[in-house]
Amino acid sequence: RKRREEEERKRREEEERKRKEEEERRRREEEEERRARREEEDRRRREEDERRRREDEEEERRRTGDGSAREDEDRRRREEEDRRRREEDERREREEADRRQREDDERREREQAESRRREEEERKRKEEEERKRHEEEESAKAAAAKSSLPEFDLSGLRAMESQVAEEFEKQQQELRQREEEEERRREQEEQARQAVERAEREEQARAEAERREAEDRERRERMERERAEREERERRRQEEKEARIREQEEAKVKREEERQRQEAARIENERRGREEDLVKRRKEQEERDRKRAEVESLKKQKGIKTPLDRLKPVAIGVAVLVAVLIGVVQLLPMNSYAPSIEKLASEHIKEPVSIGTMHVSILGGFTINLQNVKLGTTQDVKIDKVTISPEFGSVFGDVKVIRTLEAQSVTVAEEVLPRLGKWLDAAVADKKVQVGRVLLRGVKLESHTAKVPAFDADLGLTAEGGIQKAVLSSTDGKATVELAPHDGQVDIALNASKGWVPPVGPQIEFTDLTAKAVAMQNRISVEKFEALLYGGAARGSAQIVWGGPWSLEGELETERIAMQDLMASFTREAKSTGQLESRLRYSMSSQGLATMFDAPKVDGTFEVKKGDMDGVDLVRALQSGGRGVTQGGATRFEDISGTFSLANGRYQYRNLKLSSGLLSATGGFEVSPSKDVNGRIAVELRSQAAQIRGNFTVDGDLKAIVLKPN
Repeated sequence: RKRREEEERKRREEEERKRKEEEERRRREEEEERRARREEEDRRRREEDERRRREDEEEERRRTGDGSAREDEDRRRREEEDRRRREEDERREREEADRRQREDDERREREQAESRRREEEERKRKEEEERKRHEEEESAKAAAAKSSLPEFDLSGLRAMESQVAEEFEKQQQELRQREEEEERRREQEEQARQAVERAEREEQARAEAERREAEDRERRERMERERAEREERERRRQEEKEARIREQEEAKVKREEERQRQEAARIENERRGREEDLVKRRKEQEERDRKRAEVESLKKQKGIKTPLDRLKPVAIGVAVLVAVLIGVVQLLPMNSYAPSIEKLASEHIKEPVSIGTMHVSILGGFTINLQNVKLGTTQDVKIDKVTISPEFGSVFGDVKVIRTLEAQSVTVAEEVLPRLGKWLDAAVADKKVQVGRVLLRGVKLESHTAKVPAFDADLGLTAEGGIQKAVLSSTDGKATVELAPHDGQVDIALNASKGWVPPVGPQIEFTDLTAKAVAMQNRISVEKFEALLYGGAARGSAQIVWGGPWSLEGELETERIAMQDLMASFTREAKSTGQLESRLRYSMSSQGLATMFDAPKVDGTFEVKKGDMDGVDLVRALQSGGRGVTQGGATRFEDISGTFSLANGRYQYRNLKLSSGLLSATGGFEVSPSKDVNGRIAVELRSQAAQIRGNFTVDGDLKAIVLKPN
């Protein structure tokens, strides 16, 4: 029975030892996995920071172009960063080698301990077998001796045998006690050794944690310095840009003042010249009057008449007749000639043209003024006034040559836009009318799909009638578009200033926008666009296709954009602050321009730095301890990153990672087309004193997001 109890106790101790070793192994594996995951995240973050820093430096060099000195400085900085990165890689390799060495040492120690345990068990088993064999031999000898002896009184011998057995049992008991004492001593030594190793590991882990914390702190400080440097560079660039703008404005003001001064001086000189000329002419006139008076006096005295005196009434009559004719031409309507011009214009664009009234002016040059002009089968284009400046000699010839055609207060219906190309082709084919330049003032596009502001247009035409160059500029001065056709394509350059909003799509207000594109047949390729908006910058490309289903696709990168201002352009129900950096791909298609932006598809990565996430309070959710739901509040964060996708009106946020000092969170959620929110999130609050974790389900809608303990 004692042997069974001893074996049961050893079995339990062995199972307990194995369980502890398994728990210790799992704990070490989890620590190593967490440490490897943190190191991988740190490495990716450092690589991303390095990439952004290099992009910022490249952008800085591209914009400023400071020369070889800056390039040498950048090269030294890159070499220093490469050296630091190599040292960091070597340090990680050394740490990995040390970790593998520690694991090998621990494995060898466990194997040695297991070997010693097996040897000890084998020794005990042999001793037990030896004891049993010895007892059996003694019993056999006693039985043999008993059978060989003659019959006599054996009570003394039995007493001696009993005494010997008691002494043997006593010796065995002492031996077992010594073995148990030795076993306890070995166990205590093993426990002490494990405690020392555990303390060493804890010390190493604490030192490793302190080292990582110091590295994280240094990395955060470096990132903060780099961010401050980027902000400082951006601030300097903005200040330089504003200074250049101010200098340009001041130079423009100075030029305007100088022009006004020169104009005033010219006017003053002209006035003085006119006054001097007037004084001179007055003197000359007085002299002529005096001489004429003398001649008249002499003629009266002698009764003489000159030929000029006889022709004077005729000259006066002719002058009066010419003046009357000019006035009649200026004031007399020429509506009887309007049908001829209507016919000529209709043949030029191959659609009906109607003219309300017509006047001709010869003051300041020969011009034809048309009012209440309407173009198109359904009168889709309406013009208040058209001024035509033709070559006077061509009016009576077969080919009419028009130097300038100026239209004021033009209203264009959206339905006529697809026919404008046919009008231009018909004008090119018509050789009876040649127009050199077309000026459109105050053009208003009546559109149900786009909010196009009023604009002016200046079209320079070739001798064949095609467009050589076109400049469209909004009347408020916020946008200018230049078109330059050549080789079957059209180069497009867009420049927009502060306050400009696109006529279609999200109503995003730009501070500055430049874009270069090429149009061919039914496609526009935007090679590159760069913009400043909401305190940050954006750049990307786009492809626009029409002629069947409309489609738009491209890429977009943003940096340092104020989230609060940007989100206000899309929704008023969700509010967050911070600086957005993203890399996105977008595409959309529809049967018409009006529904182009109804179902966009967007996917990419994003990162928001230093802001507040409105509608969710993660700290309060942890503090509730899973006793109820949490709604409302806000969470301040240092960084949020993840992936984003939008399709069929459903917003999906995946692989989210939030960090805010001691607080961190991971998870994902999505927003349905009906603005319902659902997802899961894991939150952890870690400090030196305690560690709190919680898993939550995200529910509700954008107006009221709810966190429920999971």
